[in-house]
Amino acid sequence: MLYGFIFFIKRMKKQSFVKVDSIEKQVIKMTDEYEGVKSLCKHVSQDLDITIPDDEIYYFAKYLLSAKVNYNFSPQLESEEMKALLHVVERMVADFQLYAAIEFREPKQMIQNLMLHLKPAYYRIKYGIEVENALRDLVIQNYPEVFHLTKKTVHYFEDLIGQSINENEVAFIAMHFGGWLRKEGVMLEKSRKRMLIVCTNGLGTSRLLESQLEGLFSDVQTTGVASLREYEKLDLNVDFVVSTIPLPERGVPVFVINPVLNNEDKEQLLKKVNSLFEHSSKKQIHSVETVMDIVGRYAVIEDDKALLRELRRYFHAPIKMESEAMKPNLCELLPADRIVLKKQVASWENAIKVAAAPLLKQGYIRESYISKMIENVIKIGPYIVISDYFALPHANSDDGVIKTGMSMLHLDIPVDLLEKTAKIIVVLASLDNEQHLKALSQLRKLFSSKEDKDHIVKATNKNQIVKLIRTYSTEMD
Repeated sequence: MLYGFIFFIKRMKKQSFVKVDSIEKQVIKMTDEYEGVKSLCKHVSQDLDITIPDDEIYYFAKYLLSAKVNYNFSPQLESEEMKALLHVVERMVADFQLYAAIEFREPKQMIQNLMLHLKPAYYRIKYGIEVENALRDLVIQNYPEVFHLTKKTVHYFEDLIGQSINENEVAFIAMHFGGWLRKEGVMLEKSRKRMLIVCTNGLGTSRLLESQLEGLFSDVQTTGVASLREYEKLDLNVDFVVSTIPLPERGVPVFVINPVLNNEDKEQLLKKVNSLFEHSSKKQIHSVETVMDIVGRYAVIEDDKALLRELRRYFHAPIKMESEAMKPNLCELLPADRIVLKKQVASWENAIKVAAAPLLKQGYIRESYISKMIENVIKIGPYIVISDYFALPHANSDDGVIKTGMSMLHLDIPVDLLEKTAKIIVVLASLDNEQHLKALSQLRKLFSSKEDKDHIVKATNKNQIVKLIRTYSTEMD
């Protein structure tokens, strides 16, 4: 913003001015940002002895509206524009919970955080101010399910602004959802090592990075996420700092990383941090470079890079937490022995009980989980019917989930479910907010195919269902 303002002033000094549409002016004039820029330009005019035309004030206000700013948006909800945006955010969060089959424990806070991001995004798109998201490909690669679910919810935002949203902006929104999922799905453990995270890439990225690092280090306590300005003022009572930018020396080890970590980034960071801890505890340290040097003295190395890569993999294999392990596919979460075929059941409550019985018998859930699923339908309505004849009852992990899994009930005669009907009832039990996403995505893809959906609804034996599940278990969105 500072550099942009400097260039605006240089342009104006050369008597080159912008023109802002009169309708845009009416909208911009109602914002607090416009009043702030107006005050700023008044001081600049006096200090630099230049005249700043009204159109330039509106022009810079557009950029301020489009900037990443953390603020309390409550007073600004007076405008109809922001009320409409808040309604969009609420619907996006509601749909994301529905599609992901999860329930945020702090939905109001999630809505507020997403609103903080979508307000500047709204003005960026509205006024054609494009931003580059260098993390887009990393988000799509490392969090494909979250990115796909986000794309399914952004149509509300697109309807509001009257145009489609590019993948740069979708990735930013996905980072907010992904960060919140990880925040609620990872429990902090008390530990003897303390870590501070310094991130300058905004709220969503900070939350996502924090969750990744918490999942990576099982014996490290995160003391918080700080900005560069906060880092320079903090009393550093930590063992090391992980930062997305180089930092001034303050006597504490600093590891500089990418804002979104891939497997190679995690391996390198683990190697460096483990090396730091090993030195302090006088443990034996395996240096890949030393081993390479020894081997080179007594043997001919045909492929230096390949040997180096294999040695690094052997000595510094990444620690995989349960939440970071490869997500199971549909076939793994919904095996044949958890599929039940019946002609009919007496009620929808009975349908949920029968559908959940295999999970209960195999120790995946407790009785309380079944009661909670039924209670949710009574309280909220038939939200579990997410497609014709297809219902997905579920509850939260702390309602009685022991292990992540699915089970299915296939009915010949549909059951009435509060003014809707269902023939396929798939019970979902997930230990956290992430383990089931890949399988759920594959299941939704199966039921989005009219032909395959008809086949599974009309199936007369378990093998027909299992065959379709196996086919879609290799599918990726």
